[in-house]
Amino acid sequence: MAPYSIDLRQRIVDAYRNREGSVRELAERFTVAPNTVQNYLTLARAEGNLAPRPHGGGMPRKIGEAGERELCTLLEEKSHATLAELVERMELRRVHVSISTMSRTLERMEITRKKGRWVPASRIARTFNRPARTFKVGRRQQIRAA
Repeated sequence: MAPYSIDLRQRIVDAYRNREGSVRELAERFTVAPNTVQNYLTLARAEGNLAPRPHGGGMPRKIGEAGERELCTLLEEKSHATLAELVERMELRRVHVSISTMSRTLERMEITRKKGRWVPASRIARTFNRPARTFKVGRRQQIRAA
């Protein structure tokens, strides 16, 4: 969520200084939380500036640049490894991550995980012939063509 504009912040502080209402009344009037009004008043008193503070940054990455290089070497050794296999191999190198973290890292590195065919496609016949699947509906069994 983006920070509120400096104009809105200034109007809230000016309204409080002009005694146009309490913190809760101003919060309702400007459709913000009471804590937001209090934070703006504290910021105006402490710094005299109502500009939003810079973003704190969030959690650091578990796989940094060195880990990405190791991941590239793992993928060069076995390019068809699954995400779970990559996680296991990174744990052998003492980098503990989850499958979702590994997926986000590969996405950030712009490496796709699409699997190739196990055999080359035949030019004269269909290479993928799927049998009909059966599934249960209530007490009886139905057969559906694939």
